[in-house]
Amino acid sequence: MKLLKKIENLFSSESERTSVLKKNIFYSIINKGLSVAISLLLFKYSLDYLGQSDYGIWLTLSSVIGWMSFLDFGLSHGLRNKFSEAKANGDTELAKQYISTSYFGISVLFAVLAIILLATNYFFNWSGFLKQQNLNTIEIRNVFYILICSFSIQFILNVITTIISADQKAAFAAFINTIGQLFVFFGVLCLTYFFPPSLVALAAVVTIFPCFIYFIFTVVLFRSIYKAYLPSVNAVNVKLIKDLFTLGGKFFIIQLSMIFVFQLINIITLRILGPEAVTKYNIVNKYFSISSMLMIIVITPFWSAFTDAYTKYEFSWMHRIYHRISKMWLLFIPLTGLMVLLAPFIYKIWIGKDMSVPFSLSVLMGIYTLLLTRANLSMYLINGTGKVLIQMIIYLIFGIVSVPLMVLFTKLFGLNGLMIILIAVTLIQCIFGEIQIRKIINRKDCGIWAK
Repeated sequence: MKLLKKIENLFSSESERTSVLKKNIFYSIINKGLSVAISLLLFKYSLDYLGQSDYGIWLTLSSVIGWMSFLDFGLSHGLRNKFSEAKANGDTELAKQYISTSYFGISVLFAVLAIILLATNYFFNWSGFLKQQNLNTIEIRNVFYILICSFSIQFILNVITTIISADQKAAFAAFINTIGQLFVFFGVLCLTYFFPPSLVALAAVVTIFPCFIYFIFTVVLFRSIYKAYLPSVNAVNVKLIKDLFTLGGKFFIIQLSMIFVFQLINIITLRILGPEAVTKYNIVNKYFSISSMLMIIVITPFWSAFTDAYTKYEFSWMHRIYHRISKMWLLFIPLTGLMVLLAPFIYKIWIGKDMSVPFSLSVLMGIYTLLLTRANLSMYLINGTGKVLIQMIIYLIFGIVSVPLMVLFTKLFGLNGLMIILIAVTLIQCIFGEIQIRKIINRKDCGIWAK
C-alpha cells in the first residue's frame, strides 16, 4: 500500500491525462499482482507435470515459436502509435482504417508464415538442432504444429489489446491477458492431477485457452465501446500500410534484433549446458521478472499518453512526468537488493529443495533486472514519440554481435557468462535511452536523435 501511495503522490495532477494514468497504474498493480501469482504457480505446476528435463525442452520450444510475435514487421507497434494519433486528432474514420488495415496485414503475414513453418516442421531435424539425441521427434513435431497454429491465431486476435492500450486503457488490456492466463493455469492443474506427462497436452492447454479469451473479448468490444472502429474489408486502406510500416518497420528491426539478443538464450543454454540449465535460468528469470513487471505496469500506460502529449506539443507535461517516474525508479534499487538476498529461500518455498540455483546467478540477474527497469523507463516514453532510430541501431548492432559473444561466454563461464552479456547490452541501452529522452522532452533532439 505504501508503494501505491507513493505512486499516487508522484502523479497527483489535475490533468485528465494524468488522472487516466493514475487509474491505469492502480488497477494494473492489482491485476498484475494476480498475474504474477498465477505465473509463478503455473511455472511450478508445469515443472512438476513434465519434470526438469522435459520442461527445459518445453521452454526452448515455446521460445522458438515465440519468435513469431516479433515477425509482424512492427505492424502492431505502428498501429498503437497511429491509432493514438488519429484518436487524439478526433479522426474516427482514419482510426478505423488503421485498425482494419492492421488486421488485414497481420492476417496475411501470419497466414504465409504459418504455412512456411508448418511445411518446414515436417522435415526439420529437431534432435540435431537442439543437440538432444533422445528426443521423441514425432512428439516434438506435433508440439510445434500446435504452437504454430495457435500462436498465429492468437497474434491476430491479440490486436484488440493493442487497440485498448493505444486507447490509454492498459490496465484493461492486462486484465484480458490475466483471464487467459487464469484459464491456462486451471488447465495445467487438471493435467497435473489427471493426465500423464505430455508435451503435446501442455502445448494445447497453454495456447488454445488464450485464443478463446481473445476471441470473446474481440467480438464483445467491437460490438460495444469500439463499435465505431469495427474493422471491415471496405475500410482496409493499402496506402496506410506504408504509414504503419514507416514507423512499424523500425520497431520490426528492433524486435528482430531482440530475438538474437534475448530469445536465443534458451537455445544457446540447451545446446551448451543442457535442459536442466534452461530450467534453472528460467526459474531465476521468472522470479526477478516480478520487479521488471512492476515497472512495466507503471510505464506501459505512458507509451500512448506520451504519443497523445507529443502530438499536442505538451512538452512541459512530458518533462514533469519523466522526472516523477525517474524518482519512483529509485524504489527499485532496495527492492531488487532484497529480492537477491531472499532468493535462496524463495526458490526452496516455490520450487522445492531438489532444485539448486547458484547464488551468483541470482546476483547477476538482479543487476540485469535493475538495469532493465531503467532502460524500459526511457524506451517506453521514447516509443510513444516514435523516435526509435537510435534503438534500432543499438539493437541491430547487438543482434549481430551478441550471439557469438553469448556462445563464447556461456562455454567459458556457464549461465553467469550469459548474464554478463545481457547486462552489458542493457547498460548501453540505458545510457543511450537516457540521453535521447532528455533531448526529446527538452526539445533539443535533432539529427539522428529526432528520427
